[in-house]
Amino acid sequence: MRFSVSLVALGACVPTVPAPLAPSPPVPPVDAGSTGEDVAFVTSLSSTADLLAVANEDNYVDFLVQVDGAPVTPPIVAPCVFINGNLFQFRSEFVNAMLPPDEVMSIDELYPLYVSRDRVWWGGALVYMLDERRPSKGQDAPIAWYVVDDGTGLGVDDVIAAHRALTPCMSSALASRLEWRPYGSAQLSTIEDLAALEAAGVAVH
Repeated sequence: MRFSVSLVALGACVPTVPAPLAPSPPVPPVDAGSTGEDVAFVTSLSSTADLLAVANEDNYVDFLVQVDGAPVTPPIVAPCVFINGNLFQFRSEFVNAMLPPDEVMSIDELYPLYVSRDRVWWGGALVYMLDERRPSKGQDAPIAWYVVDDGTGLGVDDVIAAHRALTPCMSSALASRLEWRPYGSAQLSTIEDLAALEAAGVAVH
């Protein structure tokens, strides 16, 4: 957003002068495989190290994953994008950083793309559950995951579809540790149909 500064002194109006704009920070190099600390995003995760390289200080990794059958919508053109939480606090911030310098998408434009029923991306997060590691048993921590919605909740079919879209972008070892958890009260009812989720290979946290 650009601001202008207007100075008024001794009753005389000084013409509006554009405020100096700080140069936009450079967007880090894109997908660099398993080396995620200095990249904007990665498109796949093969190990816990990959996950933690792009996780924020709370061990969260936001993602945007293509909805099956939805149109591929720039700037997200890969099946999965795992956003570097060390560089971006919000998905909206990340998406705008991926756009050409002269383009900006407002929240009202962005949210329907990954929050509404007509979404083109599954927007959510992975959470490395550090406190649940069991090294003595040779068990790494489970990876909780969720998908955001517009407040109307998610059906069982939505959770299954999101899981099927997400897991191909992860190694089988990581995917086997995924445990879905509801995001917000509107999704709680989905847990009631555990049998359908488990039958589809979706573990619940």
